[in-house]
Amino acid sequence: MRSTSHRIRSTPQRRLHRIGAVFAAVLLLPATALGATLVVDDDGTYDAGTDGCDGPDATYSTINAANTAAVDFDTIFVCPGTYVETQVNVTKALTFQGSGAASTFIDGGGGTGLTSAGTLRIRTTTGDVTVDGFTIQNPSAQGASATGLRFGVSAKSTAPVTYTFTNNVIKGMNNPAWGMDYGFYTDGPGGGQETLVFQYNTITETGSNPMLIERHPGPTDVSYNVIDRGVYSGGLSAYFNFSHSGTVITSLQRVSNNVINMAADGGPYTSSNGGGAISFVGAFTGGSAGSFSNVEITDNEIVGVEAYRRGISLFNNAPAPGTIGDISNAVIRCNTISGPGTPQAGSYGIRFNGLITDPDIRNNAIDSVDTAFAGLIRNTHVATGITLNENSFTSIGTYAIDWQSDVSFDAEANWYDDPSGPTATGNPGGTGAAIGASGGPPGSPVVDYDPWLESGSDADPGPCFVPDAGPCTIVDPGQIFATKPKSRVVLKKINTDTTPDNDGLVATGFFTLPPGLSFADFTPVTDGARVVLTRQDDGTVFDATLPGGAYNPATRVGWRLSGNGKTWKFIDRSDTPVDGIRDIRVADKENSKFPRRVKVKVKGKKANYPVVNGDEPVQIVVTLGGETAAAQGLCGTSDYQSGDCVWNGKQNKLSCRR
Repeated sequence: MRSTSHRIRSTPQRRLHRIGAVFAAVLLLPATALGATLVVDDDGTYDAGTDGCDGPDATYSTINAANTAAVDFDTIFVCPGTYVETQVNVTKALTFQGSGAASTFIDGGGGTGLTSAGTLRIRTTTGDVTVDGFTIQNPSAQGASATGLRFGVSAKSTAPVTYTFTNNVIKGMNNPAWGMDYGFYTDGPGGGQETLVFQYNTITETGSNPMLIERHPGPTDVSYNVIDRGVYSGGLSAYFNFSHSGTVITSLQRVSNNVINMAADGGPYTSSNGGGAISFVGAFTGGSAGSFSNVEITDNEIVGVEAYRRGISLFNNAPAPGTIGDISNAVIRCNTISGPGTPQAGSYGIRFNGLITDPDIRNNAIDSVDTAFAGLIRNTHVATGITLNENSFTSIGTYAIDWQSDVSFDAEANWYDDPSGPTATGNPGGTGAAIGASGGPPGSPVVDYDPWLESGSDADPGPCFVPDAGPCTIVDPGQIFATKPKSRVVLKKINTDTTPDNDGLVATGFFTLPPGLSFADFTPVTDGARVVLTRQDDGTVFDATLPGGAYNPATRVGWRLSGNGKTWKFIDRSDTPVDGIRDIRVADKENSKFPRRVKVKVKGKKANYPVVNGDEPVQIVVTLGGETAAAQGLCGTSDYQSGDCVWNGKQNKLSCRR
């Protein structure tokens, strides 16, 4: 019979007296999800009157004793202390609530002799399990050998329950010779049916993979963790998710917002001691199927990518022909991946090896590695359907893109560390990071890199690289204000004019929108527009952001669409128009000879446009919308040379024409 003195029934009155914020949070769970609370203190006592950890009342002195006594849906609250428990074997739906990882330790003893590895071993099928607020350290080994299999946590279920691990620290044995010392392990296909939520944890000092997920059919969410690579002297990955032997994984496998240090071990940084920060592997054992179709790798910060180490790796080990082992539709976005400063040999930002299908790679910032992105051949297979857009490649050693295929892929709108674009065949003026191949078939590289970003500025203060759209991020020949029919910028009553706030502007131009865009994509009522005028030294004369909104007769500001749907007009008859811009007309001038062509006319009046002799040529940029429009290419820019601009005799009028 269980002693009821060790169990606390959660009532509204008693909730007012719980100790500590963590304990209070546990007991404020909805009553439908909460059983009894069992208290564990290493001295075997607590205060039943106040629920304080110090007191004369008997309670459990070990986690295992409470685990044995508990029933489904109970909570085991553990007071601060070090609990030497060779293994806690969990088979019930329980919540394990520590007093915080800094003060609550589950110590596996670091010995040998376990029948099955895992300091915390969870095999629950009757409901959910939560583990929060512990340091789990010194795992014992399975079997008699000190170098045998060790897990800080081993968790899997044959039922669709949820396992949640939050705010824990998992520490390995910190021995570089022990290659079977893992932090967290889960596997299937018999197990692995649970939804795994692993958040706000730290894994450090493991011998082998800190996080190992094998043939796990259930969803996983590994987010907001701090993970070291591990100290083993051999190739390993900090996060390693792999499948084989026929297991097709279609559930979401999310890896997001983690901080991963690939140099915590201190080296040596050699080819035999490499590894990746985040790795997915299909057909791990070779000829047997094992694939992924729902992978998200987003918002991670990966540092310390030393020689022969990788940031993100997708690897298909399947033989050709066929599509087994495919990793399809992977989303790789908003990750920052960096090396030590000087790019080291054999280091990669993102590396694909073998058949990877339709990955979407955007808004990643990769710096100080030897190769930023690689698509390598494995068993005659190579990636297909790649989208590689709006990424930043800076301080790259050998290649921004290393592509081992003769099939083109979309690598437009990336930053190559120089406005001139990549060093590449077909771009003789490019001096930025190179595009090439390191052994691909004849015809490689074939990379559609044009247009590229002309600025590496990041408009997003967060971890995601968002190109600073500026007035027009993507500029190709079609977006230059055309010489046919004509383009012009005329500034009036400037320079020597005695009334500085009476300057005028008229600008007219035609440009062609990039393929895939049309006049219909211009939605000024929602997005507004932007007009920028600059001097020849790149100094800004004005940068006017014109608001969206339909024309309002009361304010006399807004946008109107013509009756034939072919012209948008912005009108500002207020007393304070933005930089004097009173009229903009954007007209659809598409025809069979000039598809996607638009005409823009801008008028400014009673403003101050400080341009003097010597500032020419001025340039004007018009963006039909905001930052998104600029990044898409819904914009046009002038390209006047000095000879295109002429002053009048009074030096108060400047005309630039092409």
